[in-house]
Amino acid sequence: MPNAPLSSGHRIHRLDDAGPSSLHAGGASFPGEGYNLGQQPVGSATGSPPPNTQPTPGIGSLLASYGGDPAYYCLTGSTKGRAEFDANASAGYSAAWATSPCATLTGSFTGFGGRQDPLDFTGTDIALTSSECCGNSTPYYTGRYNVGTSLGWPFEIPVLGGPIVFPYNASSFTIPPSQTAVQFSTWTYCAIANGTISSWNDAAIQGDNGGSITGGVPQTLDFYYRSDSAGTSYLFTEKLNHSCNGAWKGKYAHDPYQDVAKGRDASWSFGVNSQWPGPNTGRFHGESGNANIILGIQGDAYGTGYSEGAWAAAAGIAQAALL
Repeated sequence: MPNAPLSSGHRIHRLDDAGPSSLHAGGASFPGEGYNLGQQPVGSATGSPPPNTQPTPGIGSLLASYGGDPAYYCLTGSTKGRAEFDANASAGYSAAWATSPCATLTGSFTGFGGRQDPLDFTGTDIALTSSECCGNSTPYYTGRYNVGTSLGWPFEIPVLGGPIVFPYNASSFTIPPSQTAVQFSTWTYCAIANGTISSWNDAAIQGDNGGSITGGVPQTLDFYYRSDSAGTSYLFTEKLNHSCNGAWKGKYAHDPYQDVAKGRDASWSFGVNSQWPGPNTGRFHGESGNANIILGIQGDAYGTGYSEGAWAAAAGIAQAALL
């Protein structure tokens, strides 16, 4: 940022940060495993150094390379990270969020826990559009970041990428020796997400895996989705909107896959949204954050859903292979 001094360690610090030797940030849980190994810094980053409730990022995390100084990244969700960047200007967001305590991963969102507003940076899974940032007429220019303030000009950088995966409990299923995981074709995962497939013994899942993976026994398929507003949901529904609405070809154009006359339709009619727009009752279960999605599936023998891949890998839970 303009006029920001360099410390002796050649790290750029904000002029208004009361704790120049530490980072205070928050937002998307998608990159949480990369930023701080998924550790949630519960509480507030008050005092110097911050309280013991703030974990120190471990070796292998991106923030571990921050010279040994405390790095505080509160996992709040992508949408809340974007709202905080935008001076909490969105409807329903509180201006006190930046300095309010960071909640546990299993609790309701309370704040980012930072010492100052604004935070050093915020994380989001969805890139800002040209109409949002940073032209002279965009909200961010006319708001807190316009030239002439002490904050200077904002910038946006890609930090890391990761897959969205379908976790499941491997011990619940029997798969052929030639496979390493349960397999889903595009038609099948589209039909799972839109509610068409409700059983692990569905003919399409059998078709993907060369036979029943439940010993021929019907087992209800529970689906876990993000109940909070999340970039992960936006990216996942964007994929569904793109991949599920074309013309099905080859074997996927007929029974046991697409057969509208029999109610077998994998199309996605719910649109794209950071708030899960799909089915949300019965065997569809909402959980806040990637961590709680994984916990829900781990506790459900016949559960699946969508999650950022690093969280699933860190938990040691199986992930479906896509055909």
